[in-house]
Amino acid sequence: MSAMNLNTQPGKTNLVRRGAVVALTAGLLVAGAAGTASAKEIGSGTGAGITTTACDPVTSLTYKGDARAGETGLATIMVSYGVKPCDKSQAVTVDARLYLTADPSAVAYNDSNAPLSGKFTVFGVKANTSYIAKITLTDSVTGAVVATKSIYAAAKYKGV
Repeated sequence: MSAMNLNTQPGKTNLVRRGAVVALTAGLLVAGAAGTASAKEIGSGTGAGITTTACDPVTSLTYKGDARAGETGLATIMVSYGVKPCDKSQAVTVDARLYLTADPSAVAYNDSNAPLSGKFTVFGVKANTSYIAKITLTDSVTGAVVATKSIYAAAKYKGV
């Protein structure tokens, strides 16, 4: 059957179009599934040429921002973090900071000898302004940076 004959028979044209769409969709689904399966296989084994992920000593880092912090009316950002050195015998120092994204020299909070895990609250931050909360681990003996992790934080006004 030629293309000319398909145009003269509308029922068969729709059938051919539907078949083409179904074939294209099936091909995309198969390709997507194959890509997903191979991505899982790359990181799941320990065979030759495959590396496993290293230990991350900063186990958690989250924040909660409040633009209308109770009776004070001051915006606040509360940062919670957890640190666990990969080597239990390694002594580390934690540096916890909160600073403006646009101006890193504008530090709102800095504790260069923070506890391994904890939280801190910074009062009087600018509402609807982007900050960066950063945790840096340093080896107490050598002074080398072991790990660092940062997140964006803000005290945003909530809509009504």
